[in-house]
Amino acid sequence: MNHRELITRDDVEFFDMVTWADSNFFEMFQFSPISGDLSSGLKQPNSIVLTESAAERLFGDTNPVGEVLQLSRDHSMTITAVIKDMPTNTHLSYIHVIAPNHASFSIAAEQDRNPVKGYFGQKLWGPFTYIKMQAMTPLKPIIDDLPAMLDRHLPLSQGRKNSEIYRLDVMPIANIHLSSSDPDQDSVNLKGVYTAASIAFLIVLAATANFINLMTARGIKRAPEVAIRKTVGASRSNIICQFMNESFLYVSFSGVMAVILAFLFIKPFSSFL
Repeated sequence: MNHRELITRDDVEFFDMVTWADSNFFEMFQFSPISGDLSSGLKQPNSIVLTESAAERLFGDTNPVGEVLQLSRDHSMTITAVIKDMPTNTHLSYIHVIAPNHASFSIAAEQDRNPVKGYFGQKLWGPFTYIKMQAMTPLKPIIDDLPAMLDRHLPLSQGRKNSEIYRLDVMPIANIHLSSSDPDQDSVNLKGVYTAASIAFLIVLAATANFINLMTARGIKRAPEVAIRKTVGASRSNIICQFMNESFLYVSFSGVMAVILAFLFIKPFSSFL
C-alpha cells in the first residue's frame, strides 16, 4: 500500500511516496542490497528501507544504515538497509521508501482499524497482494473462489453480495508492466509500444531502401573500376566478394554508431518526449 508521507532528517523535510509492506516483502522479491541486511529489513515496526536515490537525496554519499528519520514528524524510523533503484521497465519503479505494515501508525494498520461502512466508506481499496505459487499450479480454482472469499470476509448489510460490487483480478507479475488495466499500477500502454515499434520498423525500412539506392548509384559510378579489375584477371566472384565486404563494413560501422548514439541520447530524448 502506497501513501505520500512527510520525511524529516534534521532540518530537511520533503514528501515522498512510502510503500507500506509486509515483513516478508524481501522474501517475495529479490532486491539488490547496497548496504544493510534485507532479511531483517522490515522485522521491527520502526525499521525503514531506502532506495539508492532516496538515500542520496537525504545523506549524499554517506552510508545511512543505522541513521534515524522522522516520519510525519512523530515517528522515529531507523534505516536498516539501502537497495538499488528499481528499473523503469517494472511496475515497482515507484518504490523509494519501504516501511513495515505491522507498525501501529502505518496506513495499513489505520485502514484495518476503520470499519466497513457502506460500499466504499472509510476504506482505501489500494493494496496489492502478491502470491507465490509452485510451478504448474492451476489458477482456475483460485480465480473461481475469489467471489466467495469476498462474501466470506466482507460482510455488508445492504442486501447485495460483495462479489457483485467488487472484483479481484489475478495477473502474472510479468504481465503487469505492459498489460495492466489498473490505473494505480505503474504500467505502460502496450498499444503505444506497438505503435512506436511500427514507426521504428518503417524508419528502418526506409533507411534500408535509401542505402540500397545509394550503393547501387555508387556501384554504377564504379563501372570503370570493375572493367579494369576484370581486364587484369579478377573473377566475378572476386568482385562480388569485394562489394559485399564493403557493404558489410558500412552496415557494421553504422550499427555500432547507432548503438552508441542510442545509449547516449535515450534518456534526454525520453525526457523531451
